[in-house]
Amino acid sequence: MAFEDWVVYSIAAMACFSISNLFVKMLVSNQQFSKVDYSMFIAPAALVAIGVAIGLFFAYQNLTPQLFSYVLAILIFTLVGFSAFAIALKTGKVAIVTAILSLSTIFIALLSYQFLGDKFNTKEILAMLFAVLSLLTLVL
Repeated sequence: MAFEDWVVYSIAAMACFSISNLFVKMLVSNQQFSKVDYSMFIAPAALVAIGVAIGLFFAYQNLTPQLFSYVLAILIFTLVGFSAFAIALKTGKVAIVTAILSLSTIFIALLSYQFLGDKFNTKEILAMLFAVLSLLTLVL
């Protein structure tokens, strides 16, 4: 895949996630949302959980233990992360909450350096430092 292709897809993903974040903010901050009877969602949630369990069962049988652990980690961290995101959006400004989420770039860089052996040049390190400084300026 050419350089331009991944940039286009990255921009498309960013735009879709941004729009999704706006809708999550509109959902969780709506007064009617706090009045929702969550007991209505028990049966559908149970069906989804059963579907995920069946999917994990088949994935476990067809994947190596290492690949299965990656799938399981993705599911767990995505669920916990989205839950924390929704709670933060309930009272926080969507622009500030998503700005804090942008720190994931730096966090991923640190993790990829530690676990994958990625190396960064001076320009990339400076860009990450400026990103952290700009976020600190925005939040503090």
